Amino acid sequence: MLKKLVFSAVLALCMSCSVYAEDYLVKLNDGSMNLYSAKSYEDVEQITDNIIQTSKENAEAMLEEGRAEYIEPVYPMELYDIEPNDTYYIDQIYMDAMKITELQKNYSGEGVRVAVIDSGVNRSHPDLVDANIEQGYNYIENSTDTTDTYNHGTRVTAIIAATPNNGIGIAGVAPKCTIVPLLCKTKTEGTDAHVMKAIYDAVEKYDCKIINISMGTTANSRVLREASDWAASKGAIIVAAAGNSGSKNIGQYTYPAAFDSTICVGAVTADYSLTSYTQRNDLVDVSVVYRSLYLPNISNGYTSDVGTSFCAPVITGIFTLILSRYPDFDVYDMRNIIKAAAADICDSGKDYSGYGVLMCDEIDKVFKYKQDIYISPYISGDEVKLKLFNSRAKDGCKLIKAVYKDGVYTGYTEETMEFDEDGLFYTTAAVNSGETLKLFVWDSIEGQHNLSAVK
Repeated sequence: MLKKLVFSAVLALCMSCSVYAEDYLVKLNDGSMNLYSAKSYEDVEQITDNIIQTSKENAEAMLEEGRAEYIEPVYPMELYDIEPNDTYYIDQIYMDAMKITELQKNYSGEGVRVAVIDSGVNRSHPDLVDANIEQGYNYIENSTDTTDTYNHGTRVTAIIAATPNNGIGIAGVAPKCTIVPLLCKTKTEGTDAHVMKAIYDAVEKYDCKIINISMGTTANSRVLREASDWAASKGAIIVAAAGNSGSKNIGQYTYPAAFDSTICVGAVTADYSLTSYTQRNDLVDVSVVYRSLYLPNISNGYTSDVGTSFCAPVITGIFTLILSRYPDFDVYDMRNIIKAAAADICDSGKDYSGYGVLMCDEIDKVFKYKQDIYISPYISGDEVKLKLFNSRAKDGCKLIKAVYKDGVYTGYTEETMEFDEDGLFYTTAAVNSGETLKLFVWDSIEGQHNLSAVK
Protein backbone atom coordinates (compact mmCIF):
# COMPACT_ATOMS: atom_id res chain seq x y z
CA MET A 1 0.00 0.00 0.00
CA LEU A 2 2.86 2.36 0.90
CA LYS A 3 4.52 1.73 -2.47
CA LYS A 4 1.27 2.55 -4.25
CA LEU A 5 0.91 5.80 -2.31
CA VAL A 6 4.53 6.69 -3.00
CA PHE A 7 4.07 5.96 -6.71
CA SER A 8 0.97 8.15 -6.84
CA ALA A 9 2.73 10.98 -5.03
CA VAL A 10 5.67 10.86 -7.40
CA LEU A 11 3.39 10.82 -10.44
CA ALA A 12 1.37 13.75 -9.15
CA LEU A 13 4.45 15.78 -8.37
CA CYS A 14 6.04 15.04 -11.72
CA MET A 15 2.92 16.12 -13.58
CA SER A 16 2.39 19.31 -11.56
CA CYS A 17 5.90 20.72 -11.21
CA SER A 18 7.55 22.94 -13.75
CA VAL A 19 11.27 23.35 -14.31
CA TYR A 20 11.59 25.61 -11.28
CA ALA A 21 9.20 26.73 -8.56
CA GLU A 22 6.99 29.34 -10.24
CA ASP A 23 6.75 32.81 -8.69
CA TYR A 24 3.49 34.75 -8.73
CA LEU A 25 2.54 38.40 -8.39
CA VAL A 26 -0.25 39.17 -5.93
CA LYS A 27 -2.26 42.41 -5.97
CA LEU A 28 -3.48 42.81 -2.42
CA ASN A 29 -6.98 43.95 -1.54
CA ASP A 30 -7.25 47.21 0.41
CA GLY A 31 -6.31 46.51 3.99
CA SER A 32 -4.76 43.15 3.23
CA MET A 33 -1.19 44.21 3.89
CA ASN A 34 -1.46 43.93 7.67
CA LEU A 35 -3.31 40.66 7.41
CA TYR A 36 -0.72 39.03 5.19
CA SER A 37 2.12 40.38 7.34
CA ALA A 38 0.56 38.98 10.46
CA LYS A 39 0.38 35.56 8.92
CA SER A 40 4.19 35.55 8.38
CA TYR A 41 4.27 34.10 4.92
CA GLU A 42 7.78 33.05 3.88
CA ASP A 43 9.49 33.99 0.60
CA VAL A 44 7.58 37.22 0.04
CA GLU A 45 9.10 40.18 -1.79
CA GLN A 46 7.50 43.63 -1.68
CA ILE A 47 7.23 45.08 -5.23
CA THR A 48 4.94 48.09 -4.65
CA ASP A 49 2.65 49.20 -1.83
CA ASN A 50 -0.02 46.72 -2.86
CA ILE A 51 1.81 44.18 -5.02
CA ILE A 52 4.04 41.39 -3.72
CA GLN A 53 5.92 38.53 -5.34
CA THR A 54 5.71 35.11 -3.74
CA SER A 55 5.35 31.40 -4.46
CA LYS A 56 2.39 29.98 -6.33
CA GLU A 57 1.29 28.19 -3.16
CA ASN A 58 1.27 31.42 -1.13
CA ALA A 59 -0.47 33.34 -3.91
CA GLU A 60 -3.27 30.78 -4.27
CA ALA A 61 -3.77 30.69 -0.51
CA MET A 62 -4.06 34.48 -0.33
CA LEU A 63 -6.56 34.54 -3.19
CA GLU A 64 -8.65 31.83 -1.56
CA GLU A 65 -8.60 33.70 1.76
CA GLY A 66 -9.81 36.90 0.09
CA ARG A 67 -6.58 38.79 0.69
CA ALA A 68 -5.81 39.27 -3.02
CA GLU A 69 -7.65 41.12 -5.77
CA TYR A 70 -5.90 38.87 -8.31
CA ILE A 71 -2.80 36.79 -8.83
CA GLU A 72 -0.80 35.97 -11.94
CA PRO A 73 2.50 34.28 -12.81
CA VAL A 74 5.68 36.34 -13.15
CA TYR A 75 6.19 36.51 -16.91
CA PRO A 76 9.75 36.72 -18.29
CA MET A 77 10.46 39.63 -20.59
CA GLU A 78 12.23 39.20 -23.91
CA LEU A 79 14.85 41.58 -25.24
CA TYR A 80 14.23 42.28 -28.91
CA ASP A 81 17.87 42.28 -29.80
CA ILE A 82 19.65 40.61 -32.69
CA GLU A 83 22.86 38.66 -32.93
CA PRO A 84 25.88 40.98 -32.74
CA ASN A 85 27.12 42.12 -36.14
CA ASP A 86 30.80 41.57 -35.36
CA THR A 87 32.54 39.88 -38.32
CA TYR A 88 33.82 36.81 -36.51
CA TYR A 89 31.08 36.47 -33.92
CA ILE A 90 29.86 33.34 -35.69
CA ASP A 91 33.09 31.61 -34.64
CA GLN A 92 32.71 32.61 -31.00
CA ILE A 93 30.89 29.35 -30.42
CA TYR A 94 31.27 29.63 -26.65
CA MET A 95 28.76 32.50 -26.65
CA ASP A 96 25.82 30.29 -27.64
CA ALA A 97 27.11 26.90 -26.48
CA MET A 98 27.67 28.21 -22.95
CA LYS A 99 24.64 30.57 -23.01
CA ILE A 100 26.84 33.58 -22.22
CA THR A 101 24.41 35.89 -24.00
CA GLU A 102 21.75 34.94 -21.44
CA LEU A 103 24.00 36.09 -18.60
CA GLN A 104 24.83 39.31 -20.43
CA LYS A 105 21.15 40.31 -20.37
CA ASN A 106 21.22 40.77 -16.59
CA TYR A 107 24.90 41.34 -15.76
CA SER A 108 27.09 44.10 -17.21
CA GLY A 109 30.60 43.67 -15.78
CA GLU A 110 30.72 47.44 -15.35
CA GLY A 111 32.91 48.65 -12.50
CA VAL A 112 34.90 45.42 -12.22
CA ARG A 113 38.66 45.83 -12.56
CA VAL A 114 40.39 42.98 -14.41
CA ALA A 115 44.15 42.49 -14.43
CA VAL A 116 45.44 40.81 -17.59
CA ILE A 117 48.90 39.45 -16.82
CA ASP A 118 50.23 38.84 -20.30
CA SER A 119 52.23 40.45 -23.12
CA GLY A 120 50.50 43.85 -22.99
CA VAL A 121 47.82 45.22 -25.30
CA ASN A 122 47.37 47.07 -28.58
CA ARG A 123 45.09 49.88 -27.42
CA SER A 124 44.85 51.35 -30.91
CA HIS A 125 43.19 48.27 -32.40
CA PRO A 126 39.74 49.25 -33.77
CA ASP A 127 38.11 46.49 -31.69
CA LEU A 128 39.71 47.80 -28.48
CA VAL A 129 39.92 51.55 -29.02
CA ASP A 130 36.61 52.04 -27.16
CA ALA A 131 37.42 49.55 -24.40
CA ASN A 132 38.16 50.83 -20.91
CA ILE A 133 41.87 50.00 -20.72
CA GLU A 134 44.10 51.65 -18.12
CA GLN A 135 47.85 52.23 -18.31
CA GLY A 136 49.07 49.26 -16.29
CA TYR A 137 52.74 48.36 -15.95
CA ASN A 138 55.58 46.67 -17.81
CA TYR A 139 57.49 44.34 -15.45
CA ILE A 140 60.07 43.39 -18.07
CA GLU A 141 61.28 46.94 -18.66
CA ASN A 142 60.07 48.46 -15.38
CA SER A 143 58.08 51.09 -17.23
CA THR A 144 54.49 52.09 -17.94
CA ASP A 145 54.77 51.10 -21.60
CA THR A 146 52.44 48.12 -21.92
CA THR A 147 52.36 48.08 -25.73
CA ASP A 148 51.98 44.52 -26.99
CA THR A 149 54.75 43.33 -29.31
CA TYR A 150 53.76 39.68 -29.25
CA ASN A 151 49.98 39.57 -30.07
CA HIS A 152 49.03 37.29 -27.18
CA GLY A 153 47.88 39.85 -24.62
CA THR A 154 45.89 41.78 -27.21
CA ARG A 155 43.94 38.63 -28.10
CA VAL A 156 43.28 37.71 -24.48
CA THR A 157 42.10 41.25 -23.71
CA ALA A 158 39.81 41.24 -26.76
CA ILE A 159 38.00 38.09 -25.65
CA ILE A 160 37.16 39.86 -22.40
CA ALA A 161 36.58 43.41 -23.55
CA ALA A 162 36.31 43.80 -27.36
CA THR A 163 33.60 46.26 -28.39
CA PRO A 164 30.43 44.43 -29.50
CA ASN A 165 28.20 45.44 -32.41
CA ASN A 166 30.79 47.62 -34.12
CA GLY A 167 30.67 45.63 -37.35
CA ILE A 168 34.19 44.23 -37.01
CA GLY A 169 36.06 41.49 -35.21
CA ILE A 170 34.58 39.88 -32.14
CA ALA A 171 32.37 40.75 -29.16
CA GLY A 172 33.85 40.77 -25.67
CA VAL A 173 32.27 38.71 -22.91
CA ALA A 174 32.35 41.65 -20.46
CA PRO A 175 33.07 44.74 -22.60
CA LYS A 176 32.08 47.25 -19.90
CA CYS A 177 34.75 46.15 -17.44
CA THR A 178 38.05 47.96 -16.79
CA ILE A 179 41.19 46.22 -18.06
CA VAL A 180 44.57 46.72 -16.35
CA PRO A 181 47.34 45.29 -18.58
CA LEU A 182 50.33 43.99 -16.62
CA LEU A 183 53.07 43.08 -19.10
CA CYS A 184 55.09 40.07 -17.90
CA LYS A 185 56.00 38.31 -21.17
CA THR A 186 57.69 39.16 -24.43
CA LYS A 187 58.89 36.77 -27.11
CA THR A 188 62.16 36.17 -25.25
CA GLU A 189 61.61 37.31 -21.67
CA GLY A 190 59.25 36.64 -18.76
CA THR A 191 59.64 34.57 -15.57
CA ASP A 192 57.63 33.52 -12.54
CA ALA A 193 59.21 36.45 -10.67
CA HIS A 194 57.57 38.92 -13.06
CA VAL A 195 54.18 37.20 -12.73
CA MET A 196 54.52 36.96 -8.95
CA LYS A 197 55.15 40.71 -8.66
CA ALA A 198 52.24 41.45 -11.01
CA ILE A 199 49.84 39.36 -8.88
CA TYR A 200 50.68 41.33 -5.75
CA ASP A 201 50.38 44.65 -7.58
CA ALA A 202 47.14 43.66 -9.30
CA VAL A 203 45.48 43.36 -5.90
CA GLU A 204 47.27 45.95 -3.79
CA LYS A 205 48.20 48.66 -6.27
CA TYR A 206 45.58 48.35 -9.01
CA ASP A 207 42.64 47.13 -6.91
CA CYS A 208 41.73 44.34 -9.33
CA LYS A 209 39.16 41.80 -8.17
CA ILE A 210 39.95 39.30 -10.92
CA ILE A 211 43.21 38.33 -12.62
CA ASN A 212 43.61 36.50 -15.93
CA ILE A 213 46.84 34.55 -16.48
CA SER A 214 46.94 32.80 -19.87
CA MET A 215 50.45 31.44 -19.43
CA GLY A 216 52.26 29.19 -17.01
CA THR A 217 55.16 26.96 -16.15
CA THR A 218 55.50 23.25 -15.43
CA ALA A 219 57.69 24.16 -12.44
CA ASN A 220 55.82 24.14 -9.14
CA SER A 221 57.02 27.64 -8.30
CA ARG A 222 56.84 28.45 -4.60
CA VAL A 223 56.78 32.21 -5.17
CA LEU A 224 53.87 31.81 -7.58
CA ARG A 225 52.01 29.60 -5.11
CA GLU A 226 52.49 32.08 -2.27
CA ALA A 227 51.35 34.98 -4.46
CA SER A 228 48.30 33.07 -5.68
CA ASP A 229 47.32 31.97 -2.19
CA TRP A 230 47.79 35.51 -0.90
CA ALA A 231 45.61 36.94 -3.66
CA ALA A 232 42.86 34.42 -2.83
CA SER A 233 43.11 35.37 0.86
CA LYS A 234 42.41 38.97 -0.17
CA GLY A 235 39.31 37.91 -2.08
CA ALA A 236 40.85 38.15 -5.56
CA ILE A 237 40.12 35.52 -8.19
CA ILE A 238 42.86 34.17 -10.45
CA VAL A 239 41.73 32.44 -13.65
CA ALA A 240 44.53 30.57 -15.42
CA ALA A 241 44.88 28.58 -18.64
CA ALA A 242 45.43 24.85 -18.14
CA GLY A 243 48.07 24.55 -20.89
CA ASN A 244 48.33 23.00 -24.34
CA SER A 245 50.29 19.75 -23.97
CA GLY A 246 47.26 17.65 -24.89
CA SER A 247 47.85 13.90 -24.78
CA LYS A 248 51.63 14.32 -25.01
CA ASN A 249 52.03 14.72 -21.25
CA ILE A 250 48.95 13.26 -19.58
CA GLY A 251 48.88 14.15 -15.90
CA GLN A 252 51.28 17.08 -16.27
CA TYR A 253 50.41 20.17 -14.25
CA THR A 254 51.06 23.79 -15.12
CA TYR A 255 51.22 26.64 -12.66
CA PRO A 256 49.57 28.82 -11.46
CA ALA A 257 46.59 26.97 -13.01
CA ALA A 258 47.07 23.86 -10.83
CA PHE A 259 47.08 25.69 -7.50
CA ASP A 260 44.07 25.19 -5.22
CA SER A 261 43.68 28.97 -5.03
CA THR A 262 43.14 29.44 -8.78
CA ILE A 263 40.56 28.39 -11.38
CA CYS A 264 42.10 26.11 -14.04
CA VAL A 265 40.49 26.33 -17.50
CA GLY A 266 40.62 23.74 -20.31
CA ALA A 267 39.08 23.48 -23.78
CA VAL A 268 36.49 21.24 -25.46
CA THR A 269 35.10 21.07 -28.98
CA ALA A 270 31.61 21.93 -30.20
CA ASP A 271 30.53 18.34 -29.52
CA TYR A 272 31.84 18.51 -25.93
CA SER A 273 34.88 16.29 -26.42
CA LEU A 274 38.39 17.29 -25.36
CA THR A 275 40.34 19.33 -27.87
CA SER A 276 43.57 17.78 -29.10
CA TYR A 277 45.65 20.37 -27.27
CA THR A 278 43.97 20.90 -23.89
CA GLN A 279 45.98 19.85 -20.84
CA ARG A 280 44.90 16.53 -19.37
CA ASN A 281 45.14 16.39 -15.60
CA ASP A 282 42.86 16.02 -12.59
CA LEU A 283 43.13 19.66 -11.47
CA VAL A 284 41.23 21.24 -14.37
CA ASP A 285 38.17 23.01 -12.92
CA VAL A 286 36.10 23.93 -15.97
CA SER A 287 36.18 23.83 -19.76
CA VAL A 288 35.22 26.28 -22.49
CA VAL A 289 33.70 25.34 -25.86
CA TYR A 290 36.20 26.74 -28.36
CA ARG A 291 37.36 26.52 -31.95
CA SER A 292 39.80 28.49 -34.09
CA LEU A 293 38.86 32.16 -33.94
CA TYR A 294 40.13 35.30 -35.65
CA LEU A 295 41.35 37.61 -32.89
CA PRO A 296 42.80 41.14 -32.89
CA ASN A 297 46.55 41.47 -33.42
CA ILE A 298 49.24 44.12 -32.99
CA SER A 299 48.93 45.18 -36.65
CA ASN A 300 45.31 46.32 -36.18
CA GLY A 301 44.12 43.26 -38.10
CA TYR A 302 43.01 39.75 -37.12
CA THR A 303 44.78 36.40 -36.94
CA SER A 304 43.23 33.01 -36.13
CA ASP A 305 44.39 31.24 -33.02
CA VAL A 306 43.50 28.41 -30.64
CA GLY A 307 44.62 27.28 -27.22
CA THR A 308 43.60 27.31 -23.58
CA SER A 309 45.10 30.83 -23.46
CA PHE A 310 41.91 32.03 -25.12
CA CYS A 311 39.58 29.88 -23.02
CA ALA A 312 40.72 31.34 -19.70
CA PRO A 313 39.53 34.87 -20.61
CA VAL A 314 36.08 33.48 -21.48
CA ILE A 315 35.75 32.32 -17.86
CA THR A 316 37.33 35.57 -16.66
CA GLY A 317 34.67 37.46 -18.61
CA ILE A 318 31.87 35.35 -17.13
CA PHE A 319 33.18 35.87 -13.60
CA THR A 320 33.50 39.60 -14.33
CA LEU A 321 29.82 39.71 -15.23
CA ILE A 322 28.93 37.97 -11.97
CA LEU A 323 31.19 40.22 -9.89
CA SER A 324 29.41 43.33 -11.15
CA ARG A 325 26.43 42.23 -9.06
CA TYR A 326 28.13 40.11 -6.39
CA PRO A 327 31.41 41.96 -5.71
CA ASP A 328 32.22 40.01 -2.55
CA PHE A 329 32.41 36.61 -4.26
CA ASP A 330 35.81 34.95 -4.09
CA VAL A 331 37.52 32.06 -5.87
CA TYR A 332 35.78 29.48 -3.69
CA ASP A 333 32.34 30.95 -4.44
CA MET A 334 33.17 30.80 -8.14
CA ARG A 335 34.27 27.18 -7.89
CA ASN A 336 30.94 26.34 -6.24
CA ILE A 337 29.13 28.12 -9.07
CA ILE A 338 31.05 25.91 -11.51
CA LYS A 339 30.07 22.79 -9.57
CA ALA A 340 26.41 23.79 -9.57
CA ALA A 341 26.05 25.22 -13.08
CA ALA A 342 28.46 23.18 -15.22
CA ALA A 343 27.13 20.37 -17.38
CA ASP A 344 28.96 17.08 -16.87
CA ILE A 345 30.63 16.00 -20.13
CA CYS A 346 33.23 13.49 -21.34
CA ASP A 347 33.40 10.73 -18.70
CA SER A 348 30.84 10.79 -15.92
CA GLY A 349 32.23 12.75 -12.98
CA LYS A 350 35.16 15.13 -12.67
CA ASP A 351 37.68 14.38 -15.40
CA TYR A 352 40.08 16.13 -17.77
CA SER A 353 37.27 18.58 -18.59
CA GLY A 354 37.02 19.47 -14.89
CA TYR A 355 33.46 19.74 -13.60
CA GLY A 356 32.31 20.23 -17.20
CA VAL A 357 31.16 23.17 -19.33
CA LEU A 358 29.76 26.18 -17.48
CA MET A 359 26.20 26.86 -18.67
CA CYS A 360 25.53 30.53 -17.98
CA ASP A 361 21.74 30.38 -18.24
CA GLU A 362 21.81 28.29 -15.06
CA ILE A 363 23.87 30.76 -13.01
CA ASP A 364 21.00 33.14 -12.21
CA LYS A 365 18.97 30.19 -10.95
CA VAL A 366 21.75 29.25 -8.52
CA PHE A 367 21.49 32.72 -6.97
CA LYS A 368 17.70 32.92 -7.07
CA TYR A 369 16.65 29.53 -5.72
CA LYS A 370 19.49 28.84 -3.27
CA GLN A 371 18.58 25.19 -2.97
CA ASP A 372 20.25 22.80 -0.55
CA ILE A 373 20.81 20.47 -3.47
CA TYR A 374 21.21 21.85 -6.95
CA ILE A 375 20.48 19.76 -10.03
CA SER A 376 23.16 20.79 -12.50
CA PRO A 377 22.43 21.25 -16.21
CA TYR A 378 22.77 18.21 -18.41
CA ILE A 379 23.29 17.63 -22.11
CA SER A 380 20.83 15.19 -23.66
CA GLY A 381 21.88 11.97 -25.34
CA ASP A 382 21.18 8.25 -25.13
CA GLU A 383 22.82 8.30 -21.71
CA VAL A 384 22.33 11.56 -19.85
CA LYS A 385 25.11 12.41 -17.39
CA LEU A 386 23.71 13.88 -14.18
CA LYS A 387 25.54 15.92 -11.56
CA LEU A 388 24.02 17.24 -8.33
CA PHE A 389 25.76 19.76 -6.10
CA ASN A 390 25.10 19.77 -2.37
CA SER A 391 25.68 23.08 -0.59
CA ARG A 392 25.05 21.41 2.76
CA ALA A 393 25.63 17.90 4.11
CA LYS A 394 22.55 15.86 3.17
CA ASP A 395 23.66 12.32 2.39
CA GLY A 396 20.90 9.73 2.04
CA CYS A 397 18.48 11.84 0.00
CA LYS A 398 16.57 10.23 -2.85
CA LEU A 399 17.01 11.27 -6.47
CA ILE A 400 13.83 10.58 -8.41
CA LYS A 401 14.21 10.12 -12.19
CA ALA A 402 10.81 10.35 -13.86
CA VAL A 403 10.52 9.51 -17.58
CA TYR A 404 7.93 10.75 -20.07
CA LYS A 405 7.34 9.30 -23.54
CA ASP A 406 5.84 11.79 -25.99
CA GLY A 407 4.61 13.78 -23.01
CA VAL A 408 3.04 10.80 -21.21
CA TYR A 409 4.45 9.69 -17.84
CA THR A 410 5.87 6.16 -18.09
CA GLY A 411 7.55 5.55 -14.75
CA TYR A 412 10.35 6.48 -12.40
CA THR A 413 13.43 5.11 -10.69
CA GLU A 414 14.96 6.21 -7.42
CA GLU A 415 18.54 6.35 -6.22
CA THR A 416 20.01 7.10 -2.80
CA MET A 417 22.61 9.87 -2.98
CA GLU A 418 25.95 9.93 -1.19
CA PHE A 419 27.97 13.07 -1.97
CA ASP A 420 31.73 13.13 -2.48
CA GLU A 421 34.19 15.50 -0.79
CA ASP A 422 33.37 18.16 -3.41
CA GLY A 423 29.70 18.00 -2.45
CA LEU A 424 28.85 16.30 -5.75
CA PHE A 425 26.84 13.24 -6.70
CA TYR A 426 27.14 11.75 -10.18
CA THR A 427 24.84 9.32 -11.93
CA THR A 428 23.40 8.60 -15.37
CA ALA A 429 19.97 8.03 -16.84
CA ALA A 430 18.98 6.28 -20.06
CA VAL A 431 16.81 8.43 -22.33
CA ASN A 432 15.44 7.02 -25.57
CA SER A 433 14.11 8.86 -28.62
CA GLY A 434 10.95 10.81 -27.80
CA GLU A 435 11.53 10.60 -24.05
CA THR A 436 12.12 13.42 -21.60
CA LEU A 437 13.57 13.25 -18.11
CA LYS A 438 12.42 15.10 -15.00
CA LEU A 439 14.44 15.07 -11.79
CA PHE A 440 13.74 16.03 -8.20
CA VAL A 441 15.13 15.28 -4.77
CA TRP A 442 13.44 14.14 -1.59
CA ASP A 443 14.95 13.60 1.82
CA SER A 444 12.99 10.32 1.90
CA ILE A 445 10.94 8.37 -0.63
CA GLU A 446 7.82 9.35 1.31
CA GLY A 447 8.61 12.93 0.30
CA GLN A 448 8.10 14.77 3.58
CA HIS A 449 10.52 17.43 2.36
CA ASN A 450 11.08 18.21 -1.30
CA LEU A 451 14.63 19.62 -1.41
CA SER A 452 14.93 20.56 -5.03
CA ALA A 453 12.68 21.72 -7.82
CA VAL A 454 12.04 19.52 -10.79
CA LYS A 455 14.39 19.96 -13.72
